[in-house]
Amino acid sequence: MLEEDQLVSPSSEYRPIPIWFWNGDLDEEELCRQVRTMAEGGLGGFQIAARTGLSTPYLSSRWFGCVEAVTREAQRHGLQVWLADEYPYPSGASGGELTLRHPEYRAWQMRAHSLTAGPGQSVECLAPGSILLYAAAAPIVNGVTDWTRAIDLRDQVGISQPEPVFVEPAFGYSGKRTFAFGPRPKLSWTARSSSSWEIWLVAAAELAPYKFYGHYVDLCNPEAVGAFLETTYQRYVERLDPTVLRQIAGFFLDEAHPQSWSWELPTAFQERTGYDLLPVLPALWTDIGPKTAQVRYDYWQTITTRFVESFHRPIADGSPCRLCVMARTPYSRPTVR
Repeated sequence: MLEEDQLVSPSSEYRPIPIWFWNGDLDEEELCRQVRTMAEGGLGGFQIAARTGLSTPYLSSRWFGCVEAVTREAQRHGLQVWLADEYPYPSGASGGELTLRHPEYRAWQMRAHSLTAGPGQSVECLAPGSILLYAAAAPIVNGVTDWTRAIDLRDQVGISQPEPVFVEPAFGYSGKRTFAFGPRPKLSWTARSSSSWEIWLVAAAELAPYKFYGHYVDLCNPEAVGAFLETTYQRYVERLDPTVLRQIAGFFLDEAHPQSWSWELPTAFQERTGYDLLPVLPALWTDIGPKTAQVRYDYWQTITTRFVESFHRPIADGSPCRLCVMARTPYSRPTVR
């Protein structure tokens, strides 16, 4: 319980701590002047956040020099210093460096597409992503789809390159040529004449283009998260003077979240539930019968648990450093197209 004098003149932990955008060419003298102004204004501290417009290279020697300068100035005035762990957000991409170095760590999402076909109708349909996860058709009986009689259509799917590109070859014996581009799985199937059919295609697609980075990171992949810790948190530990590092209150972790698909998910799902996720993927979008609710519950529990274990727990356990972390984490959902 706070004493009356603490209410009249609260200590720094009870005063406002704003996000301080660093979004230009950083100058240590000007930054320290602004720290003094914050102290005079009664703030309790600040959170350093790299934001769009920053021209000083993020996590460069100049960057760390500025962090040290303002932290020392803040200490003289009794202000807390927090560090945002990203440029700009969400957390996990090391300012975009991670997916540049490791394209295998890029985030993916699930997309689904459904259509109906009449008896004997020919169907030509592109998958809604670049890697096919599921393709099946179930008969429609008296207006109700019978998923117990669904048939696998994966062998009816091949690769199509639907985007024509016109180029002028470097060699001189021919003129402009047309090339194919944008490979995508494509279903080509003639429906059986016994009934109408409900067809579902589910595919994985890279999450791109994505906000500031072009690509985001699969935070359900422990190796990707380890690389994030090494290229962000560990750099602060190694580059900041130990006396300065001890003055840092903690890191602010902003909007890190899993996507609807991870290549780590099938194995994690199988281990947790004892059954295979891929054959029941349509349950995430439509009613496939009595097991629909269980599949949805198991899916969300698995991907949430995987995210917590691969991302939040290593950071909370202090790997590779022992600074505390503030977190703000929304969740994404599968999208239907």
